[in-house]
Amino acid sequence: MIKWGLAVVILFGLVATAGWLIRPEPSQSSNAHEATESDKSETNLHEPADPAHSQKPKDLAEGDQLLHEGRFAQALRLYDALAKDTDAPGTGLRLRIALCHEALGLWDEAMTGFRKVASGEPGPDFHVAILGQTRLLIQRELWAEARNVLQSLLLGADSKSLPESWLEDLRFYRALSLALQCLPKDRPDALEDFLAGPRLQETDPARRLEEFSNRPRKVGVKTESKDQIRVQGGQNKADQILLQADVPSSPTREVLERLALAGDLKPHWSIEARQRVESRTTRLEVSQQILLEVIRAIGEPLELVFYLEGDQLHLEAAEEKSEDFLRAYRAAAAQRALRECVLLHPEHALAPWACLCLGNMSAGEGNREEAVGWFQRVVKEMPRSRATLEARYNLGLVQARLGQTAAARKVHFEVLDQAPHHELAPLAALRIGRAFMEEGEPRAASAVLKRALASAAHPRARAAAAVALAAALSLTPDPPAAAKVLEKHRDVLQAEPFRSSAALVAAHARFQTIGQPTRRQANDLLNALMGVQERGALGPIGTLLAGMSYGQLDMWDQAVQTYEKALTTIKGPLREEMSFRLGEALAHANKPTEASQQFAKLAELSGPWAHAARFQLAKIDLHEKRWTPCIEKCWGLLREATSLRGADVLTVMGQAFEGQGNFAQAARCFAGEWPEE
Repeated sequence: MIKWGLAVVILFGLVATAGWLIRPEPSQSSNAHEATESDKSETNLHEPADPAHSQKPKDLAEGDQLLHEGRFAQALRLYDALAKDTDAPGTGLRLRIALCHEALGLWDEAMTGFRKVASGEPGPDFHVAILGQTRLLIQRELWAEARNVLQSLLLGADSKSLPESWLEDLRFYRALSLALQCLPKDRPDALEDFLAGPRLQETDPARRLEEFSNRPRKVGVKTESKDQIRVQGGQNKADQILLQADVPSSPTREVLERLALAGDLKPHWSIEARQRVESRTTRLEVSQQILLEVIRAIGEPLELVFYLEGDQLHLEAAEEKSEDFLRAYRAAAAQRALRECVLLHPEHALAPWACLCLGNMSAGEGNREEAVGWFQRVVKEMPRSRATLEARYNLGLVQARLGQTAAARKVHFEVLDQAPHHELAPLAALRIGRAFMEEGEPRAASAVLKRALASAAHPRARAAAAVALAAALSLTPDPPAAAKVLEKHRDVLQAEPFRSSAALVAAHARFQTIGQPTRRQANDLLNALMGVQERGALGPIGTLLAGMSYGQLDMWDQAVQTYEKALTTIKGPLREEMSFRLGEALAHANKPTEASQQFAKLAELSGPWAHAARFQLAKIDLHEKRWTPCIEKCWGLLREATSLRGADVLTVMGQAFEGQGNFAQAARCFAGEWPEE
């Protein structure tokens, strides 16, 4: 019994010792909720009065570190836990949570948080929240509302309490909101040449947090208004006059008239515009801002527009002007604001996005060379910006429209190689592949289109890549591989315009696979041709396939119509191939004169299709028994060492010699030897 009792005592001693050994020290706890009460009370003795910093400063710093590292979900969980432990979380903690929500794409939650912070007294956190609201309003395409949020900071007394870097942010956001309101809303697409626009979501919340944390908690002392307006510069140009103004709350009409007179402008009001500003007041406190931009910012919330005629400043209501006027008015305002921002602050983080918008607007107005300049500026002068990918993609699109195929291919390869998993990568690869096909290089097209298909995440991009790759394989020709691609990706090829294009490629491939097509294969190909849409998923390559398919069915008149219609609009390297195939179709349709005219136009050019056209002219001469012209053309082709098979040229040449009765020369040609000169 003594032994058993002794064993029990020893066992209890070991358990107690183990419990003591595994008990965590309070200072080693990684979670604030595990700290002891004494630790909490000791910590509270050193906390500042601001509720934002009144709970677990160690954990708050840990959350800030996660924010710095871009681990937004983990930071959000920690901040949420701190907020639950606090009866009234301060604006600093709310701001951190809102920034995390924005970075994670939770825009509704972020907007709610920013608004709560902005409802308090002006201060650093207030201003960060205003910027956050502005970004989210721009994301939701509420551009006028975004500018209204900015207006009080840009034109009011609050601007004195803001550092210049924040004022730059406000000006850039205002300019970008003006531009985005004018630009098309279409996103880059697999079939359309839509330009990529700026992405203005905050991706560096830690920077905002540092700006907030490093600024004093109290803003500048209020000073009495001096009620003064001063201008400088301009050199007789109203859009270059700089304004410094300090005007207490006054009737809006009076403020606008004083600003106009300060710039040596005579205000003229329409009746509707005058009524619009009745009973409205404006408080103005600005420094070194463009006079006309201040007038615009005051008038925009009231839906007023203005224009200059000499020294006359006409102020009218927006509904009094036509849509064309308003469109041009907004575009001019956006471009002027963007240029000013880029000129004054070229190193700003938003400057690349401003240049991107300027390039997009120039391209939309048909100023492609100017657009190329803006995109190249981003690529060359701002290579570390997130905007370089969009700038490269857009640059390639515009260069392709200018006919600069090689340059466009180069920048699109840069998009594909530098960011293979970005949503723009498969779209860039698609354009490279189509360009290769239009240049008559289907094998090169197949290689890059396989990359497009592998990286395409969006169903529409995958469908476009699949049908384009199948078309390239069919032209290689590798019909079985084309059919395999279409079968594997049939799930995304059911909707138009992909369905009809895929049906044409599949029927064309099946027709090529068998030596002697049956009536059924011919009917399938004809049905596919009947279902081809005006704007299919393959563009001009689809038209080429349609014409070739009509030729396979010996429907040469339909082939002629297909090629002739396409040549009225088609440009680029594919035009030569289409012209050549039109000549072939005319020859098969028993129209040798028209065919000769078509080939003669091509023969005057240089390149493989010119050589092929001269060979076809020699064959027409042979068919028409013009022996001597046929022989002369063949001699020219032999001496030029063209890509044509020498045996084919010698065969035609031998037949022409045979027609002349020169059997010795004909024999040499048929034996594969050059005739004697």
